[in-house]
Amino acid sequence: VGLWSAPPAMPRDREVRAGWQPSEAWLRDRNGQLLDTIRVNFAVRRLGWVPLDQVSPVVRETIVASEDKRFFYHGGVDWSSLAGSLWAGLHGRSARGASTLSMQLAGFLAPELGGPGGRGVRDKLRQIRAAWAIEAHWSKDQILELYLNLASFRGESQGIGAAAPALFGRAPD
Repeated sequence: VGLWSAPPAMPRDREVRAGWQPSEAWLRDRNGQLLDTIRVNFAVRRLGWVPLDQVSPVVRETIVASEDKRFFYHGGVDWSSLAGSLWAGLHGRSARGASTLSMQLAGFLAPELGGPGGRGVRDKLRQIRAAWAIEAHWSKDQILELYLNLASFRGESQGIGAAAPALFGRAPD
């Protein structure tokens, strides 16, 4: 496989949501009242899928500001950030991550793009191409929703649905 090899095919956003499996099972009575929960997946802590409109605007803004401040203005790649990271690396300084939310999302959807050691030129080129594919098919809101649900937060929490109660004792909204 050459340097310019294509990234893996990216699933559609509805396919990702349809495949979402919480790490908990809920037992409810006939009226929908919660009776009990049991953990069924101990590899990761996931709760239900959280639609973007159920995530506090402050949380959304904070994630974008800390992870990809130009998220709404680029097509999947922040060339300015990438150039700054390359420049720092060439001058022996610690290079700040240049991966956009779309590039990180590509790594969540295809772990071989974002796993350990995935920082070589070939890996970065594949992440860039995957980010372009994501941006070509999904809106910024869809990308942000998937990112917030698939990102790992402190500890075993995956997704804002599990992270918000674990970190802040609150629901994501």
